[in-house]
Amino acid sequence: MKLIGYDSNQRLNTINGGVQANVNEMAYGGNTQGMDNLTKAIGDLGNTMLTIQKQKEMTDVVNATNEYNAMMNDWLYNPDNGAMNRKGENALTIPLDYQNQEKRARQVIAEKYGFKFNDAVNAFNKVVDNDMTNTTNTINKFVRGQFEDSAMKALDMNVQNISNNAVVNASPDAFDDAMKQVSGSVAAQLSNLGYDDNTIRLQVKKAQQNIATTMIEKKMADDDLDGANKVINQAAMSGLIDEEKIMGYRQKVRNASMVLATSDDSKIDSIIGEFDPNDPDLLTKVTDKLFNGGFGKVAGASGGGNASVQDLMAAVMGQESSGDAGAVNGRTGAYGLFQILPSNWPEWSEQAGIAGADMTDPEAQKKVAAYKLGEYAKEYGVEGAFAAWYAGPGNGARWRDGAPDAIDGDGNHYSWDAPQGNGDEPSVRQYIQEVKAKLFGGEKAREETPAEAQKRKDMIQRNVATRLQVMAKRKAQILENQKVEIEQRVAAAVKNGATDVEVLKMRQDYAETHPEYQRAMQGQLNQAQISVNKAAAKALQAKSVNVLAVKAAIANGQFKSMGDLNSYLGEMGVYFTAPQLADINHEFDEYSNGTGKYSPDMAGMKSSIENLAGRKIDGVEWQGVSTAVYPKVQEFREKNGYDPSPAQMAQWGADAVAEQTIASTETGKYWGVGKLANTFGGKGAAVSYTNAQLASQGMYGLYNTTGADGQPYYVYKDARGEEYTITPAELAERLGQ
Repeated sequence: MKLIGYDSNQRLNTINGGVQANVNEMAYGGNTQGMDNLTKAIGDLGNTMLTIQKQKEMTDVVNATNEYNAMMNDWLYNPDNGAMNRKGENALTIPLDYQNQEKRARQVIAEKYGFKFNDAVNAFNKVVDNDMTNTTNTINKFVRGQFEDSAMKALDMNVQNISNNAVVNASPDAFDDAMKQVSGSVAAQLSNLGYDDNTIRLQVKKAQQNIATTMIEKKMADDDLDGANKVINQAAMSGLIDEEKIMGYRQKVRNASMVLATSDDSKIDSIIGEFDPNDPDLLTKVTDKLFNGGFGKVAGASGGGNASVQDLMAAVMGQESSGDAGAVNGRTGAYGLFQILPSNWPEWSEQAGIAGADMTDPEAQKKVAAYKLGEYAKEYGVEGAFAAWYAGPGNGARWRDGAPDAIDGDGNHYSWDAPQGNGDEPSVRQYIQEVKAKLFGGEKAREETPAEAQKRKDMIQRNVATRLQVMAKRKAQILENQKVEIEQRVAAAVKNGATDVEVLKMRQDYAETHPEYQRAMQGQLNQAQISVNKAAAKALQAKSVNVLAVKAAIANGQFKSMGDLNSYLGEMGVYFTAPQLADINHEFDEYSNGTGKYSPDMAGMKSSIENLAGRKIDGVEWQGVSTAVYPKVQEFREKNGYDPSPAQMAQWGADAVAEQTIASTETGKYWGVGKLANTFGGKGAAVSYTNAQLASQGMYGLYNTTGADGQPYYVYKDARGEEYTITPAELAERLGQ
């Protein structure tokens, strides 16, 4: 069969999907047209197959790109081990690692898909190259950020180390050295990161401010107030910290100085030792003496107004020499109008620009004094300048800074109020006050404000109270140890056959050398001595009948005090043993306190008291009945020598309830003693009444309460027990008020 026609738009050998049946002999070579058609058809088929292959590879490019992206994203962003999880310096290797990983991923994908056509290869590479460019930019930004974070953390750590070193460094140059170090470190690091000069300057100042603040607060936290003041002064001069904060720090140092100054335990203990330790007003007396003596008073400088150097010179000259240019201090050798030490003259005269000047020259003295007083006033203020002139520049600074005390050339601390010289020269504080009295014709040194004085007194009182508590605990422990010690000795002596007389002698001898034991046990030792004396005189030991006789005397109210009882025992002429004395003392304690068998026997009386009172008694009231009745029972016993009858006690109980002197559980109820009145805490007018007035109106058990509307009301019961509520105005009207 021979193909007689070919249509490139038709599938070979088919017509509309069916087999081509239209053939003739030319299909077998009758002419060349069929062969040409076949050749053309085969060529078209090859082209079609190539087109299909290209289309397939272009589809694979999309799939390959997706796989590549998935592979690289997992490498970059996997939450467990993705490269972009690296932080700080660890992130610096991401760019290089990314390049290597990208090459591997590209190779793996290329081998998997085996692209044959340049179009597919170029398309894949184009997409991947574009993605690589974007990802590289992202990585570079991330790495730079991590590098900057790491660098800034390292910088912060470096700054912190500089700050720590400066805090522990006690040298005078520590502050300046720290400022220089942090300036160089911060500037170099930020410059490496590409910051501009203005930003670098701001960051350097910020770091310096942080270090200055840290140094100040660390010194204060360590109670190094001198060190804190030095840093505060240096920070103020450098301008790093504004004046408001500087003043705040100075006030904190002043407060801390007051705390330290009022916490001198040795001083407090010495003053406590001047008073009777058993004085009930000991706390107040010790506090007042310390306070009035200036204990805890810290330094404080005032501005001194607009005092000129000439004003300061005139005041100092008036104090030091009264204008005598040849005055000499016999103790120190200080000379002239301003009493300048000869050892200071060479240096001071040189500083004043008159090196080699004669110290006896009054004009030279004035020039030197003008220079130094001006320098001191500028550095320490007016009062600080006077302190520096009298006690040295170190104390000028301490006075200015509110230090708790002064310090001498050897580093020893002493009070601002300690007399100088041989005890016959003014204290530093007194000197400042006297010189300022001459300044402007009478200005005084800065005194405490009332608030500062009260604060100082409160601090003193707290510290004194603490010391008293410590001493009390110490004494209690000492006493306990002493009791244990002597009882151990007594037990050993008794075991060896010691008599009661010998035991007492042991205790008395011990008491003579142990004040705490003597003070606590003197009463019992006296009792024992009385018994021992009687026993020694009559060789008679008290029997149980003697103990009963003493108890009977106690019950009859024969003894008003322990002294009366001891006198009675001494007159009995018998020797009481320690257990017998303990029994007698217990009896006396119960009688004195109305406890034990001496408590009023109120059992079974509640209903009787309620009947007499005309109302029920709640639980809280009943608990107070015994307390209210007991004084009357005691009075009756002392007067008659025996207990009152139950009926009498019931009547007293009913009277106490009727007088409403006992607390009640009723909400809002509160009764006074005697004539009753209630102002409802200011909410209502007072209504005064007696129980007789209430009874005449048929009102019983009256009490006040507050209604749901917040207003005051009275509640009472009538003779039948019915309860009623009325206002204060209604009650007043019924009572004719």
